[in-house]
Amino acid sequence: MIINAIELIGLLLLIGGPLYFILVCQPDDDTALVELLHRHIGRLAVLSGGLYLLFLLISKTTVYLDSHQLNLSIEFLNLIFVPVFVYCFIKLIDLRKPYYYGCVIVPGLAVLIIHSFTSHAAAQTGLFLFLSNIIHLITAAVWGGGLIIFAYLLWKVLKHNEDNYLPALSRLAIRFSILAITSFFIILVSGAILTVSNVHSMAAIDGTVYGTALKTKIVLVILLLLMFMFDILKTRTGFKKLLELNTEQIVNLYGQFRMLVTFMSLTIFSVIVATGVMTTFLPPDTAPFLTPQTWAFNAGEHPVSIEMQPVAGSSNDIRFELFVPDETLQPPGMTVNFNLYIPGTSVGVMKAEAIQVSQNSYQGEATFPMPGSWRLELELNKQGGDLITGSYNFEIPSLPLVKDLRTYLSSSSIIYNSSNKITFFVGVFLIIIYGWMTRRSQTGQFPAWTSIAGLVGILIGLYLVMSVTLVKTYPSTYWNNPQPYTSMSVIAGEVSYMEYCADCHGQAGRGDGTWAIENRGFIPSLFSPHMDIHTDGEIYWWITYGIPSLAMPPLEQELSVEKRWQIINYIRSLRHGIPP
Repeated sequence: MIINAIELIGLLLLIGGPLYFILVCQPDDDTALVELLHRHIGRLAVLSGGLYLLFLLISKTTVYLDSHQLNLSIEFLNLIFVPVFVYCFIKLIDLRKPYYYGCVIVPGLAVLIIHSFTSHAAAQTGLFLFLSNIIHLITAAVWGGGLIIFAYLLWKVLKHNEDNYLPALSRLAIRFSILAITSFFIILVSGAILTVSNVHSMAAIDGTVYGTALKTKIVLVILLLLMFMFDILKTRTGFKKLLELNTEQIVNLYGQFRMLVTFMSLTIFSVIVATGVMTTFLPPDTAPFLTPQTWAFNAGEHPVSIEMQPVAGSSNDIRFELFVPDETLQPPGMTVNFNLYIPGTSVGVMKAEAIQVSQNSYQGEATFPMPGSWRLELELNKQGGDLITGSYNFEIPSLPLVKDLRTYLSSSSIIYNSSNKITFFVGVFLIIIYGWMTRRSQTGQFPAWTSIAGLVGILIGLYLVMSVTLVKTYPSTYWNNPQPYTSMSVIAGEVSYMEYCADCHGQAGRGDGTWAIENRGFIPSLFSPHMDIHTDGEIYWWITYGIPSLAMPPLEQELSVEKRWQIINYIRSLRHGIPP
């Protein structure tokens, strides 16, 4: 965890400093200041590059010592690219010759791309997620690394040369603020994409180290947003009116700006540490691994049994019922407490109480945020102080409930229904309007406070657009049903439905089939308006691969592709009638 965090800090400082220099400095800037920046950034690039390579080797050595297998991963190419990147920045960069920039940027991007191959997003299928990860990493390096470098330079420069460098620094500060605002929103969008793709529900991250780090990171990002608002309202406005200020006011302005950038840098360091924690631990899985199970073991000398069932309609939640058939365990006033956790971690629940639901049974609820080797510990407290304990170790395997379920940027979802269309276009409208408002505020045509309203409006617009276009889909979600919606197709689908589906979903699709009544009491009705939200392609995927957490079996072997689509037409007819 610490190794990963330090490796990330070295990477961000290595890439962020030179890219910050290229993007912020201009040929007509104060030559002495530019040379000073180049010298300091070059020194930091050498130090941070060495730090990154050192801890890269330490992390690989640690893996080797644990596994006794030498893994010559693609990351070892950075042993070449990092020195080339540092050398090109120190020797070749020239603000008057922009074509030299490529000599710096190309090996720098190579380092980031190589590093991204080891991230969680690299395991996801699809070019879109991989590009999102690359963009997120590049932007974080430019902004986060550049911000830390900028904070260091402010303290270094202002400490000795306040009068000489103040005018030139003000121009750099304004440019950096524009760069930072742009980067921040790119990080928000790309980070949201990666978060949704790695963590399928907030319920799945409770109690996990990965989830705690993610929530910490989100809080820190909100803190950074508040600092941005202060920067826009106070410091940038002051820099634009620098000529109207006296010497004391200018010194105070730079003092405020230096402290603000310092606090933002410390927050960035904290974000990097949280990211290091996240890269150390795999993200929690979603509920596909939860299947009905029965456990039998002894509490003391008494046999007990537990039936575990996933809670329908929820993510990762289970409900279990404890049966104690031995009459000696059933006196009035007995209480049952349980611990359900992964040994050696804080994942799970401790000291929870099971509620008595009948003479010989107790019911409890818990959440499984991930598969793995779990342990159940029972405490049976008899009236009078007698305590009987028992434990049971069991394995929750990772099973693909949502086989190939991925988060995609899908334009098909926009046109799926009128609500999605309205949401998308309202979001785009808000982004355009509030983006224009923010731009006007930056040029002084609108009051400074409208920048905050603009930022909030843009965030709301992005949320609306993302809520429609960034969706969890199966490869088949937006497939069109190849079977025409005709009476013949519906009748053929009914025949297959009665043979393979009616035992659970009921003869009329109301969730009251024989199996459902005996095992669950009910299952969701196919008459529900909620069915119209799901596409034919989604239902096709469920029929094909099943839903293990709901005990729905896969029918890929029993039903041909044609018959699966015909069943979907029959399901649609339950709500919308049989076509003539």
